[in-house]
Amino acid sequence: MTTETLRSRLCAILAATLAAAALPGCDLDTSEDDVVDGTDGDDDGGETDGGLVPDDDDTESEGGSESSGGDPADSDGPDTPVDPTDEPPFDDDPGAALGALSGMGYICYDAEDTSLNLFFNPDGVTVQFEDDTTSEGTYDTTGGALTLSFPELGFTESAVDAAVALDALVYFETPSMQCGAYALDHTAVGEADVVDCPTIKYIPETSWENNQFHFSDGGYVRRRSWTELPAVPDTLYSVRLGVYRVVGNQMFMVLPFGDEGEQWLTGTLTDEGLYIDQLEPEQGACE
Repeated sequence: MTTETLRSRLCAILAATLAAAALPGCDLDTSEDDVVDGTDGDDDGGETDGGLVPDDDDTESEGGSESSGGDPADSDGPDTPVDPTDEPPFDDDPGAALGALSGMGYICYDAEDTSLNLFFNPDGVTVQFEDDTTSEGTYDTTGGALTLSFPELGFTESAVDAAVALDALVYFETPSMQCGAYALDHTAVGEADVVDCPTIKYIPETSWENNQFHFSDGGYVRRRSWTELPAVPDTLYSVRLGVYRVVGNQMFMVLPFGDEGEQWLTGTLTDEGLYIDQLEPEQGACE
């Protein structure tokens, strides 16, 4: 996934950036032709969670038992609850987000799409690689700009672009990597609660989509999606990590590396379950 891809998508969806905090901010002039998603299909994008949710199995790449897979009948779900919130109830102040980095967890990708995790703590930041090795470093936000330093790795870089949502730094990029948040407090993440959503995007005998969300304490959310193509036949599988907050009965999710148009999700919590506004809530609740 290219830098321009992330910048164009996040800038179009998230209202606040760190442009006011000595960063160049978002360029909204990126054309549609420049937006190319390198994680489509059944590739999970190499996302890892550093073992934060040990019972959450991501080994299925062809739908597996958790995908309904079958040809669904027409659904007559209940009336969708109306979201009374006109605007997200967040200040999204860049300075405050930088000051609240302790506890944040990120999935990052370099130019070769190699993934790593960053865990921010009160006294520094830990990087965890795909082989589970780690290195300790420091971070600095002097002057309103995030700088990371890992002496053992000979690495020091500052953020050149970023985005704030849910009162948190949900995305940033340095000259060599792009990072998306998947925990607001990585120390609180544990076993996840799983909800399955009704089938959507249904075209008889052609295609349909099934979704599943894993929610944990610490603001951790994982979205798993299966697009069924029975005529091929094939199943396109994807995993996207992100963060969420709940305000009253409203849920707000940001999936920084999500598909275009589905990085910012909102929903309503009811007795029936979770209705997600962007995923055909008229089909019913995720439960």
